[in-house]
Amino acid sequence: SQSVAGSINTNTDAPSKSVENEYDGVLVALFTSNPFKDDRDDEESEGPDITIARATLADTTNGTYSITGVRDGEYFPLAINLIKDSFGDTPSSIGIYDPEGDGTLNSITVSGGNLTGIDIQFKSFAPITASAAVALANVVATELDPELELYFMFTEEDLIEYDDYNDGPQKNKELKKYVSNHFKINNQESTPTGTGEEWGLLYYNSTTEVALAFGVNPFGVGFVDTLDTQEFLEDLEIEGATFDAFSPLPSTFFDSDSAAFVAEENGGSEFRQGDIDFLYMEYIAINAPSLLPEGISADGAVWAVIYAKESFNDQTFNYEYQSFEVFLDFEDGSFLGSNIDRDEPFTALDGREAADNLATSFYPDNKLYFINAQGNIFVDPELDEQKKATSNNEDNTDVAAGKFFHVDYRFYSELNDVETSLFVDASGEAYYSGNTFTILPEGVTYPDIESIPESIIDSDSAVAIADAEGAAAFRNNLGSNFDLVRLDLEVQAGNRFWLHPEGVDSSVITWTIRFLRTSINKTTEAYEYESAEYLINAETGAVINAMVITSNEDDPLSDIPDKTTLGQNYPNPFNPTTTIPFSLKEAVNVEITIYNMLGQKVTSLVNEKYNAGNHFATWDATSMASGMYIYRLKAGNVVKTKKLMLIK
Repeated sequence: SQSVAGSINTNTDAPSKSVENEYDGVLVALFTSNPFKDDRDDEESEGPDITIARATLADTTNGTYSITGVRDGEYFPLAINLIKDSFGDTPSSIGIYDPEGDGTLNSITVSGGNLTGIDIQFKSFAPITASAAVALANVVATELDPELELYFMFTEEDLIEYDDYNDGPQKNKELKKYVSNHFKINNQESTPTGTGEEWGLLYYNSTTEVALAFGVNPFGVGFVDTLDTQEFLEDLEIEGATFDAFSPLPSTFFDSDSAAFVAEENGGSEFRQGDIDFLYMEYIAINAPSLLPEGISADGAVWAVIYAKESFNDQTFNYEYQSFEVFLDFEDGSFLGSNIDRDEPFTALDGREAADNLATSFYPDNKLYFINAQGNIFVDPELDEQKKATSNNEDNTDVAAGKFFHVDYRFYSELNDVETSLFVDASGEAYYSGNTFTILPEGVTYPDIESIPESIIDSDSAVAIADAEGAAAFRNNLGSNFDLVRLDLEVQAGNRFWLHPEGVDSSVITWTIRFLRTSINKTTEAYEYESAEYLINAETGAVINAMVITSNEDDPLSDIPDKTTLGQNYPNPFNPTTTIPFSLKEAVNVEITIYNMLGQKVTSLVNEKYNAGNHFATWDATSMASGMYIYRLKAGNVVKTKKLMLIK
């Protein structure tokens, strides 16, 4: 083993946190690969394979360092001040080995002896504009091939990040594989600056038809890779595009920071308003007028400034994606137009193909057994006990019609005896959800039930059938002394034979359409909880059963039942409250008791006399632990029990 030694110059123009000694906390490390270069071949990779071989702290008395125990090999010397910055944040400056003074990180080779004079120069680390990236890349491009011309530029700027955000499907452009941010941005700025930590540039020689992808960071060109133009077009996701539609970008142009400012003035600032959980920017320079979106026209190159955000929708209970695209003339920055793209709701069968494809990629024999979706049709945030809504919502007619932004699918592989939980969101993509709570009651296994066939009616059709059967009347028939607080819809498809009424074929696949309404009495300010539930044959559309539990309509919607029943609680699983429906054929004293799985009594919900009719009880399990519980109805001589699941 050998040693590597040198001096450290911390002088830089970048403002930074002052320390008592400029060399305090300076760590010098030997990297086995260039941290500013991404050599990954697998697009699923999270970033370059970076390993620190050896490291040491600088001598605070004279600003030198000496790393011992270094084996033969190639290394990249890099330094950072752990007091001013850290490897977990975007640093204000980085020390690199740059003997030529061109701003790029150089490597060293250790072979059979010590190395001295490996001096470290700190340089400011700040995101750069497009013009700065082009100036750095042009030097290298000219050296490689004087006939190369710049055809495309791209960078992104994270403004608001999830705490543990993992690059994924929300980023609808896959161009990011040409660039990569090596440091997580914790210092979040909500106003775009038009700069990037790394730019992806495409150079092309039209004679030789050679395309090169450049990765440019504040320290220079991080990498140059040969680029397949067909793969590039696929990443652009422009249907029917060919590279012949592209022309070189003009050498003089409106810079990206100015483009960000103009985009803000033309709708971008307004788009950023409101509660946002994730917000990022993309800056794309392209010269292909024929490939621009409908409604956008240009004679030459354009800047596309793209805002992308995700926020929680209080009505759908899911994160929804929106993007806003601003197009500017590349040379003078004049505004050309804008487009906005929002997630669109979909039916259960609209998402089935994507779910089927992903499920069979896990296990070829996977079959679909359950479909579940829910959404909010209306909520008044001032009155809502659940306190989920932050703004007053209008009626969500899409949800009321059986369309959703998120649908869950449960598959089962008989050969592997494995359950697969998936979901499809409004992007149309399917994802593994990892839900582990069981849908099946105790004693029932997947071999006991039927899978969902291809030919079932869709969720919107099932809701329409329920509406015709009385659900529409239920939603519209609210007593004059009540204010509507919230109205929710749950839909479930599957062979839930354990919920079938007596006499129904146990093999029938059904849709359960359940409307849940919460209202408040204007006089007593007491909350009322009601439901309208319809069991529908999913293959024929025939209504098997309807149960409406009401208490505040001016005109009752349901007759006195002909038998005493205990319904399945909803929602189930739940957290922390759930509703237990029950029906009485005659006036009788009712007891509803909750037990744990050891048979120990947990609480008594009801112990009083009820008139004949449909009723409900509500259990607030805030103080209880997650798990399976038993609820028991005793009405006169009738005793019935069911199970429910609390998940926190």
